[in-house]
Amino acid sequence: MPRKFFEHFGFELVQSKGISDLMLKRFDPKAEVEFKDVKFNPKIIDNKVNVTVVHSKRCPFMTISYNKAIEVAKNISDRVIITEHILKTQEDILRYGDENFYVDDEAPFIGPIKIEKLKDIIKEKLKEKFKNIK
Repeated sequence: MPRKFFEHFGFELVQSKGISDLMLKRFDPKAEVEFKDVKFNPKIIDNKVNVTVVHSKRCPFMTISYNKAIEVAKNISDRVIITEHILKTQEDILRYGDENFYVDDEAPFIGPIKIEKLKDIIKEKLKEKFKNIK
């Protein structure tokens, strides 16, 4: 959502990182917040394409997008496996980072999943891994 929307309600910009803005509405003048760098590396499995989904249920739009993408990925091949990590606690966030959708160890999307692009990426990964198998 646009920064101006939150500024209208008294939030202030604390930090920017890429396309993300971290904003805070101070109820305590000493309150502080900052981005944490979390390095999550999804597993790569030699004989499968691993689709790893890290998400929460906080945004219905993204939940629908991710669920749709998961169903599409499952139906591409039996060589595609899905690994889900649902963020429920601060410890989950510190372990898995922010919400993201990975194909093997790449995160090709920011925001909603583009289904046709997802299909192409998975099919390309399958070709790479199984180029010697007919």
